[in-house]
Amino acid sequence: MMRPPVLSRLSTLAVLGILVCLAGPACRPDPQAERGGDSTGGKWKPGEEWRLVPEARIGSAEGSEANTFAMVAGYALDDLDRVWVVDAQQQNVRVFDRRGAHLRTIGRKGGGPEEFRWISGVARRPDGTLLVLDTGNSRFAVYDTTGTLVATRRRNPGVSVTPWPGRVDSRGRLYDVGMTHPLGGGGADALVRFDSAFQPVDTFRLPEFEEQFFEISRKQGLNRQVDRVRVPFSASRFWRIDPEGHVWIALTDRYRFERHTFGGTVDRVVEREVGPVRVTAAERSAALGSNEDFAGKGGRIDASRIPDTKPALVSFFFDDQGRLWAEPEVAAGEKPGLDVFEPTGEYLGRVRLPVAVLSDPAPLVRGDRMVAVTTDGDGVQSLVVLRIERPSP
Repeated sequence: MMRPPVLSRLSTLAVLGILVCLAGPACRPDPQAERGGDSTGGKWKPGEEWRLVPEARIGSAEGSEANTFAMVAGYALDDLDRVWVVDAQQQNVRVFDRRGAHLRTIGRKGGGPEEFRWISGVARRPDGTLLVLDTGNSRFAVYDTTGTLVATRRRNPGVSVTPWPGRVDSRGRLYDVGMTHPLGGGGADALVRFDSAFQPVDTFRLPEFEEQFFEISRKQGLNRQVDRVRVPFSASRFWRIDPEGHVWIALTDRYRFERHTFGGTVDRVVEREVGPVRVTAAERSAALGSNEDFAGKGGRIDASRIPDTKPALVSFFFDDQGRLWAEPEVAAGEKPGLDVFEPTGEYLGRVRLPVAVLSDPAPLVRGDRMVAVTTDGDGVQSLVVLRIERPSP
């Protein structure tokens, strides 16, 4: 999957509940944690492999305004099988039918009812309503499937991450990002869980992780400005919420996923043995070239810090049934694919991707459909709707 930059805006306040899983023994894996997915072969027999078949494409570089996207921040599938797409830059929500035909546009830029200042994401709730996060106006807007605004809920100013990584679980509980040290910077380091009435009930602190950066500090008047770029091919940390409300965390230097409870226990581990994928000379050269702006500001790119091998994982996400879909890193020239695991952690097999898609916002799977963002050679975004074919055993 192609990985776009993530835009973050920090403020000085955050809503926090009861802190759990603080750094220390409570965050270490439980010796009795269940394990799954550690076999080299999948459950699918020849002929049982799932297939992703293109069904529709939404958006184009030269289409109408309704079919042109600037910055897709998220999408949802409603109970009528329609695709809801939120655009952070155009400040609206657009609804499309199964074939990709535009049905309606909701909202515009502003601070009034049904207006947005910065849309960061969207999620479907168990009752069928759609929850749109308007970070700029510090609120959630709730719409029914006709596109009618039925409620708004205040959101305490905290951390804004676009695309929004939060979600609503199968019980209607909302998960949002937060900060445990609002004056210290550093971005989101906690997840806040709200009940179906939008009341905060508890908080999970993400285990600490130090990303690798090249940095340069420059004086700007009375202040100092720090510019930094991530070390190419260095490890990242990904986290996702599954439909039942567990927190899954993966460090991409190895093929391993840990399921955390909000009580601070790692109760399931899913992992596979995979071979290293080497960074080619061409990839290393391209990575160095992509940081020319940083170097032009006086930043130093230390090529010796660039790993010789790629991270094991690109990203992962969950479908509506709780299956884990993971994209492993592949060698240059090899087609990308998605490994599929049952909720128990049992490895099913790999599904080939017919088109390269972005990992953020993560692909959405509901029923027999997958929705994801792809880009053309000029970086113009569009959505691809894929049908999941599951042959009977």
